[in-house]
Amino acid sequence: DVQIGEYATPLGYEVIDSTGNPFYSHSYIFTYGLPYKHTGVLGTFHVNDTVDVWLGWDTGVNDSFVGAKGNANGQLGHGIVGFGLNNLLGGNLTIIGLAHIGPENGEGSLLNGRPINVDRDLREYYDANAVWKITDSLTSVTELNMVHDDAYHVTAGGAAQYMLYTLNDQWTLGARAEAYVDQAKNGFTGFVCNYPGSEDAVDGERNIPFSNVNSTNMGSGTNNGTYCGNGSSATTGTSYNVVYGEVTVGATYTPTWPPLPGTWGLAIRPEARFDSIIGGSAHLDPFDVGASGHGTKSSQVTLAVDTTLSF
Repeated sequence: DVQIGEYATPLGYEVIDSTGNPFYSHSYIFTYGLPYKHTGVLGTFHVNDTVDVWLGWDTGVNDSFVGAKGNANGQLGHGIVGFGLNNLLGGNLTIIGLAHIGPENGEGSLLNGRPINVDRDLREYYDANAVWKITDSLTSVTELNMVHDDAYHVTAGGAAQYMLYTLNDQWTLGARAEAYVDQAKNGFTGFVCNYPGSEDAVDGERNIPFSNVNSTNMGSGTNNGTYCGNGSSATTGTSYNVVYGEVTVGATYTPTWPPLPGTWGLAIRPEARFDSIIGGSAHLDPFDVGASGHGTKSSQVTLAVDTTLSF
């Protein structure tokens, strides 16, 4: 199977389209440890009924063609490689492990005031997930993730466990528990950031300059209104190794009323989520970020609900 053009990344369990996810909110892995989409060529080679081999070339993370606005750098050496295992345990277990590797830092990026080789230093994304249908009603999903930047020697990664239970035709219940480690080094924060603008996170991955990006995040911008692992009273540039944790419980309700045309679908997803710091340095308050770029809370509870009408 071959995809040519712009396509959503195959890495990760959660996807961009909300109807493909069990919860309204996303995991740390999806938000900070994965690309969103690529432009290029991606092939899935079905060796047999059990083994798939993935191989692709693209222009980078969340990027288009060379020369387009926001292109990370002039290097074309980005790609996806990995494998899939299907039809295990009588067709009830599927495992997929993929990596995206390539240079992602923008032209002019600095390390301790000196330019880095943006065409040589790589950023590696690794993700593996296993979907196990334990019974007709109960499904387990386990995901492992790691992302590393060679230029800044920063690493992040973690694990997420999902349990999904189909109660009946109308209700599916779910829970997700996750721990995500964000390692900082050399005065540079890692990958978990809280941006003030709705598009800032994606722009940051594409290395598009914008205001309010922390000066310690991948070496560019100014520290004006963005939390990137620097706590509530930390000095800008101070390195931390932080473990973020979250537990989410929710449900998907598919009502039978009002009656809809056969091709339409209505889904309502309420959820409750608890985020907190698991260990780490003192004075870490990453939640409820204010205009100064510093958080005010070490934990946070979020109640949410969304409704999707498909047709």
